[in-house]
Amino acid sequence: MRRKLLIVSMLVFAMMGLTSCGSKSADADESVQTVETVQSVDEEESSSDEIEQQSETAADEVSTELETEEAEESGQDGSEVMWYMDSEGMKSDELGIVMRKNPDDEEQVFGLSGFFARKTYDTVSVECNYYNGNIDTYAYISGTNDMQKTSIGGVEYAYTYYDNYYSNNDSVYVVFAGNGIAVSAVIPLAENETVEEAMNCIWNDEQRIGLCDEFEMDCMAYMTDDGIYCPVLGMKFLADSTNKRAICRRESAQDEVHESIKFEYCYKGIPSLVFNENVQDAKDAVEKCVKFAMKGSEDSTSAGETETRNFGKYTYYGKGYTWINEYSFGDGTKYFCSDDTEWTIEFSYDNGGENYIDCIESLE
Repeated sequence: MRRKLLIVSMLVFAMMGLTSCGSKSADADESVQTVETVQSVDEEESSSDEIEQQSETAADEVSTELETEEAEESGQDGSEVMWYMDSEGMKSDELGIVMRKNPDDEEQVFGLSGFFARKTYDTVSVECNYYNGNIDTYAYISGTNDMQKTSIGGVEYAYTYYDNYYSNNDSVYVVFAGNGIAVSAVIPLAENETVEEAMNCIWNDEQRIGLCDEFEMDCMAYMTDDGIYCPVLGMKFLADSTNKRAICRRESAQDEVHESIKFEYCYKGIPSLVFNENVQDAKDAVEKCVKFAMKGSEDSTSAGETETRNFGKYTYYGKGYTWINEYSFGDGTKYFCSDDTEWTIEFSYDNGGENYIDCIESLE
């Protein structure tokens, strides 16, 4: 059941994501020529000691410039780490946020997620979670007996087919697991495409998933603008630059999500829910999120007041609403946006908002 909920959640994130959003070597040569010209003038006006000192300084400047260009060209090396997962929990130095793991809480689920578009224009969702097991145990406890094991590039993975809610074709749920991490992907299949064909295309042709032997951080997994990197798996999962998420959720024994915290990277800090609206600032964004979410609802809903709270390094505006129907009793959602960062926060909770307080207190 937990796997099925994760699949549906990843598909919804993917659909939301679709609604959002001269030569460097020549420059280096020009820089060297400029340095040489400066040195030529200085040789006529400076002592030999001054010439030596200036030459060393100029060489350092050129070296720094070349190193910067190489970092920009390398992709991953020039990308800032947005979130990372270590043995303590999920962290963002950029935001000053820590979501700490509780080893005794089996209901906690942490994840970094993103998506990428295949050449078939289908969207692949990827999520990286803590998992204390291997690929064999994952396939066994997944809730079904239909997960199969195979390998690509010398790496084992498990997969299962299932119906795609958003397409006439099937999708495949793929998992790589080991060393405390599991990375899963929901891959829509083209017509008559097999999982082996899809994986070979993504691995070899599109090069979105594959092995990696150079990492920026010594941790279990981390996210950059390029995608999700997993040092403990020796793998990379490249994703598009927008619509990246860091999620912490708590699930009951029945695998029902009772509360969640979702940090989402949004273009200009505007949540995808109101991306097409005329949003003025962070306060306006959260107010329009609530208005849009309540629009046309048949449930009994109630909007709260706009508030301000500090999370990590930044101040956020927040506003939420609750709803009551035959299936829920005071469940709610609260949105937070800041004028200082493009990362937005969404809290979802039940039980009259009591779990909302727990969510907030879990942030450090």
